[in-house]
Amino acid sequence: MIKIKASIDGKEVPLSEFSSGIERKIYLAAADAVRERLEGVKCPEHGTPLDALILKKAEHGNLGFDLEGCCQKLVEACEAELA
Repeated sequence: MIKIKASIDGKEVPLSEFSSGIERKIYLAAADAVRERLEGVKCPEHGTPLDALILKKAEHGNLGFDLEGCCQKLVEACEAELA
C-alpha cells in the first residue's frame, strides 16, 4: 500500500503536525482518493509500485503532492494516470 507522508517547507513531519481538525480530514480524503487511483500503477522499468504520496502545503494553504518511488519513469507513469 502506498504510504501517506507530510512535508512542510521540505521537511517531513507527522501528519498530526501537518494540519488539524477538519482541514486534516479534507487533506487525508484527497490523499486517499489520489492513492486509490495510483494503487495499480507500476514502474515500467522496475515493476515496483509507488512508495509514498507526500502531502505538502503550498502557498496560501493550497495542497500539493509529491510522489516518491524508484525512479522518474514511475513518477511519470503516476502523473499520466492522474492526468
